[in-house]
Amino acid sequence: VESPEQRFKVVVPENYHRFPPHFSLATLLLYSPRALRRISAFCRGRAAYIVPGVVGPEDMRLSQALRMPLFGPEPRLARAFGSKSGARRIFQAARVNVPPGAHDVYDEPSLLARLAALIAAHPDVPRWLVKLDDESGGRGIAHVDAAHVPSRAKALAARRRRESGHPPRPPTEGGEGGEEGEDASQARLDAELRQELAELLPFRAVVSAPWLYRSWAEFVVALGRTGGVIEASPGDEALVSSPSCNLLIEPDGALSLTSTHDQVLSRYSFVGGAFPQAAVPAGAICEAALAIALACRDAGIIGHVGVDFVAFTGAEGMLRLWAVDLNLRLTPTALSFSFFDFLVGGAFDAATGEYRGGPSGENGQTTRTYVMSNAFYHAQLPSVRPSTFFSACRHRGASFDLVARTGTVFNLVDSFSGGVLGMLTVGPSRLDALRRFADGLALIQQQVGPAVARHDASEQALHDLTFQDVIQAVRSLATLAPSDILPAPAEHKKGERRALVDAEQVNEL
Repeated sequence: VESPEQRFKVVVPENYHRFPPHFSLATLLLYSPRALRRISAFCRGRAAYIVPGVVGPEDMRLSQALRMPLFGPEPRLARAFGSKSGARRIFQAARVNVPPGAHDVYDEPSLLARLAALIAAHPDVPRWLVKLDDESGGRGIAHVDAAHVPSRAKALAARRRRESGHPPRPPTEGGEGGEEGEDASQARLDAELRQELAELLPFRAVVSAPWLYRSWAEFVVALGRTGGVIEASPGDEALVSSPSCNLLIEPDGALSLTSTHDQVLSRYSFVGGAFPQAAVPAGAICEAALAIALACRDAGIIGHVGVDFVAFTGAEGMLRLWAVDLNLRLTPTALSFSFFDFLVGGAFDAATGEYRGGPSGENGQTTRTYVMSNAFYHAQLPSVRPSTFFSACRHRGASFDLVARTGTVFNLVDSFSGGVLGMLTVGPSRLDALRRFADGLALIQQQVGPAVARHDASEQALHDLTFQDVIQAVRSLATLAPSDILPAPAEHKKGERRALVDAEQVNEL
């Protein structure tokens, strides 16, 4: 890059230390006139716009103060459709498949009644999630396994009876000895389920972020304050992958699918991913993502949009896809793709799901894939000098080849003193990118030291993603099959995954 200092500027709000840490960057800039003047001076005479995170009223005020357009939804639209309940409304408008569930849940009685009705209607669902409307990053989620609900067995039996066409036995002339009518039986089952859920949720519900919500009672208080949704989960055995799509909605209405990823989650939080996604046929996920983008555009939304899905094997053995989350902002995977695209200089074909770049061969440019983790925490990293670490990287070949457009790049999202590091590895295949990523992890362990198990809850709160989480993510990606080698639906057994690498290779990773 020629003259990078002319292309990249970092502006720090001079008054950031005067305000509470929860203030947004836009708010801090509004209270830092010197920083505003510097931004205006850098952008004078150039086409410029603001790419926000989660849009709020302060972002609109910043846009007006700098006289720059905001490339994102209006605050009222972000508030209406950026929540978990708003996402389900967008998905319904797009007519894409969504998990059984309910939205706009604001108190515990409503939660108990609607969850009981959902369990009665879908007794085969193994796990139910409760998501807070305004949380992100997997923090505001609690789940309960349906196996803990005693009356679920009655719901399964009632459904089997309905499916078999067996009518209730009529009562005798004296009014005794018969079975209840269907409506009365369903009402009693719902009442039993509500009672059981009220008793077991305080003890059986698992909160994904216990450092934020220390008990089910605290989680319910937050639900009453912000609202939330109830959502079915296919369970770990049936889950194939958690693919995501990044989309762009231009101000003129043009839609494009910019990238897809297979995500790896830990406690419902993003750990890392691989580009492009390989769990679902490219055409299927492209069609679903663009339908959601069209619904967003019809609602007046512009800018960067991220959609999260879950791919799983249904009871009939078919691969199924549910839309589960909507992010009206530039996502971490979208940022990693922009970095990768800058390094490789190729092009992504949304229809085929392939990215071609690098040096040209007999058949044109070759495919490129990558594996990434934007930021993970290693407690021993602050004790290592950056010059020593990067010297060891060069010695071990952990570098990026600008000719072949393959290799390893470290993402310095913070200084080494913060103990946080990111990594992205590029290769001609997912297996090659995984091997490079595994080599990078091994190098970090060798130079920095082994990862230490986390015992302190406060440390877990500060550093949600640790080195150990990333190692597990690599193993998960190594066993995920690309869609082009998935067996036919009739041959794909429930809970079964085709391995991309054999067991010995997984152990090496």
